[in-house]
Amino acid sequence: MKTLKFLCAAFCATMIAVTACEPQNPEQPDDPGNTEQPDNPNPEEPNPEEPDPENPNPEEPEKPAVPEIVITTSNGQISINAAGGELSFDYEITDPTEDGVVTLEIPETNEWITSPVIDQKSITITVAENTVTESRSELLTVRYTYRDSSVTAPVNIIQEAGVDEDVILCTDAVSYFHGREFTPGFYTYYLMLGTGSIEEEEPNAVYYCFNLCNLDLSEDRSPIPGTYDMVPYEEWTDFTFDDWNTYAYSSDEEGNYYEYSFVDGSADIKKDGNVYTINITLTDDLGEVHSIRYNGEIAITDLTADREYYSTLEEDLNLDISGTHEVISWFYGDYYEVNMNNYMFVFSTPEMAHDDIYLVFEILTPIDENLSDGFQSLTFDSWYDYTTSSEYLYIPGASNHSYSWVLTIDEYDAEFDQFTIKSPKAPFYEGSLTITSNDDGTINMSAIGYDDKGFEINIHGENMPLLLLDSSSASVTAGKHAYSDPRSTTFRSARNVRGR
Repeated sequence: MKTLKFLCAAFCATMIAVTACEPQNPEQPDDPGNTEQPDNPNPEEPNPEEPDPENPNPEEPEKPAVPEIVITTSNGQISINAAGGELSFDYEITDPTEDGVVTLEIPETNEWITSPVIDQKSITITVAENTVTESRSELLTVRYTYRDSSVTAPVNIIQEAGVDEDVILCTDAVSYFHGREFTPGFYTYYLMLGTGSIEEEEPNAVYYCFNLCNLDLSEDRSPIPGTYDMVPYEEWTDFTFDDWNTYAYSSDEEGNYYEYSFVDGSADIKKDGNVYTINITLTDDLGEVHSIRYNGEIAITDLTADREYYSTLEEDLNLDISGTHEVISWFYGDYYEVNMNNYMFVFSTPEMAHDDIYLVFEILTPIDENLSDGFQSLTFDSWYDYTTSSEYLYIPGASNHSYSWVLTIDEYDAEFDQFTIKSPKAPFYEGSLTITSNDDGTINMSAIGYDDKGFEINIHGENMPLLLLDSSSASVTAGKHAYSDPRSTTFRSARNVRGR
């Protein structure tokens, strides 16, 4: 043990002596075999191998931001009236430079836009009066030039048409969408233009009304742009308006009412976004020409949105009642006090069975004519067609299943002489009814028209037995002839249908 301690002491003394004799070199590491250099031998100087957080790509200098110019007024669509004058619009520049300059470029061919004044955030131009009867527009360019480059923004200047002294300038417009109720087979957009407020009518203002007809249905129920021509009432086609529903009216401070009728005309309707440009030319019944103009939005009202239709049809109705139906007609004399004889024609199956079709037509004939005297072929038009010259009319179907209807009945209750009306059912609203006598106690019939929704109704029948009955005691003027038949009580329910 003593020997080991001596050797360890001697070894430690020798190592101390050797260490003390070696020269000190702070630049060398303790391990002479490790030749790697420290990561940063001089911590005060940045290490070129580490990225600079402020400039991660020292070989690619940071690119300067590119300026942009934006027109902030009306998205660059600037309108002005026909009178013209000073017009200002605003612009905005993002990331501007110290040497940037704003300029306005006006086409050399333009002669009505002048005197641009450019401020830091706006540009003012002078627009000349538009003396022509058409609107005009010009595309200008706002340019921002910086360093050796530039950016641009377009500006469209739109000026209203000039007003001719003979032009009637309207300032308000509304449109009422009626569906196909009044113009069967066509959609109706009832347009009103006024030189004053339409909602609160003003004295001496003039209001023009038009029934625009189209085959197509617009998505928002607004009038469809296009060229329209005036046609006679009930001769509607696509892009027309009828003479009966085209008129104008006015009233003065004392409440005197004036109305104008028109015999000819056309309308040109354009639409840009929600803004309409309407030019209408009408000739009244005195030969005077009315030139009407409107520019602006139109207030739209959809009258079909909450309307309750009488008809339950969902498609056109086509029926052939030959060989299945018989006809009974009641004569009522001058029931409606219109100096015309009235008949109610009822087409039904003899059994009046469940789900049978039951037809009712109210017709009017001249007061001095009675169908019992015989007739050949008669065509009856709508009673509300005041333009017709015919004295053979039918009364269109109305509420409570009165007047002229196509009905589906439930099973008839003979004990109480009544039946239940069910769907499908439809008023015969517009069209014509033709009845032809075969001189053998039978008749042929053809009814072609529309229900109140605008669905087509086409019914015809041949060789149907006809029975004429007298109910003239209900009339104002007693009928010339009297008829009686025990079967008349069987159809008393038909008189209940019409509310008698």
